[in-house]
Amino acid sequence: MRLDALPMLAIAVFSIAAPPPAFTQDSSEATPRTFLVTIVEARLSEQNVSLTKPGENVDELWAALRDSSKTEWSESVQCTALEGLKTRLMFGRNVAFVAGITESPHGKTKNMTDKPLGTGVSLVVTESGKKLKLDIEYQSSRLAGENNGELPPPDLETNQYNSSTLLELGKIQVLALTPNSSLLIRIDLEASN
Repeated sequence: MRLDALPMLAIAVFSIAAPPPAFTQDSSEATPRTFLVTIVEARLSEQNVSLTKPGENVDELWAALRDSSKTEWSESVQCTALEGLKTRLMFGRNVAFVAGITESPHGKTKNMTDKPLGTGVSLVVTESGKKLKLDIEYQSSRLAGENNGELPPPDLETNQYNSSTLLELGKIQVLALTPNSSLLIRIDLEASN
């Protein structure tokens, strides 16, 4: 399958708010900060956002991905992360597909197989000067067509993103764009920090 024949898929935007000191001043024990991490993966249904210079079009891309009339699909995940500790989440499901058909004197029998679909995220947020360093591994798989229980089975669409990047708290940034989707992330400080 040629990548240039696929619809545009944007991959990652991050947002983080202004960081307070890394540890509380009035406690004898250091307390790591807690971040609220929101990750959105989506596909634009129309090519209405210029993605040639994603750094200059972040606000336009973010607005387009949040507008349901301009997205083909989107998925959102939210989790909390303690500074410096790995956060990992995985969710998904198995979907039955027709793998083949066996014909016998008694008739036709569909041979079924299960395939896993879902999303997995592993991330670590640490302070790096006046910015936050994000180490992230993101992968997702979904059906690229309808599963009607017939042959041929629908294609699986998979996206994978691994990176270490510096982010500003409270600012949206594009991590990656693919022909299939956009992955956006927003990191905010938990209110109790």
